[in-house]
Amino acid sequence: MGSREKYYEKLKVKPGASMDEVNRACRGQVKFWHPDRFPYMSTRLQNKAHEMLQEINAAYKKIQEFHKQKEKKRKNETSSFWKRSPHNPNPADAKRPTGRKQEKRSAEPPRKTSPPKPLPGMNVCEFPNGDRYEGEVREDCMHGQGTYFYAKGDSYTGEFINGLPDGNGSFAFASGDVYVGQFKNEVMNGQGTYTYANGDRYTGEFKDGMPHGRGTYILKNGSRYDGTWEKGEFKG
Repeated sequence: MGSREKYYEKLKVKPGASMDEVNRACRGQVKFWHPDRFPYMSTRLQNKAHEMLQEINAAYKKIQEFHKQKEKKRKNETSSFWKRSPHNPNPADAKRPTGRKQEKRSAEPPRKTSPPKPLPGMNVCEFPNGDRYEGEVREDCMHGQGTYFYAKGDSYTGEFINGLPDGNGSFAFASGDVYVGQFKNEVMNGQGTYTYANGDRYTGEFKDGMPHGRGTYILKNGSRYDGTWEKGEFKG
């Protein structure tokens, strides 16, 4: 058994279980091994209960660390979408379309999410890495309403301020996840709804790209969790 799997095994959940499942399992194990359930006169059982509680708490903390690392990695990947080089270069550096037909940048077929022609009244910027921006520009910088198509399949549609998403918008991930809501300085901040490809959905407050504040998480099976969130973790 791997080093990580043993912690999940201690809480009687499958490796990779969600924090909701881990929280429920942990509460159940703590309740089961609570010393009050065992005779006080039995030193052996009391010692066993205290030993198991220590192991359960240690396993829970380890799993929390795993999920924090995973969330941090996801946040970094999300934030990297907005870095100027190479994913979000300044439109001033882009090769703007001319009156003649542009040469294809690769042999790959165009993405279905990218329209073949610019929308009326919109500026168009195409980048060497395959990214494409269609929208309003001010002083050679994405500013106003627009859509940014990433070569890897993601796309953002909404408000831009000085080259970065800021205001109301939506981000469609190639994985199938979709966020619709408020952005601040290129990151999900404010009110929004994040719908996961597996059918789960979170609606509420975001801060620094993660659920933070009041919100509701609804699982695909209909289970609902209302309460307060802190840095992506449900606090109840």
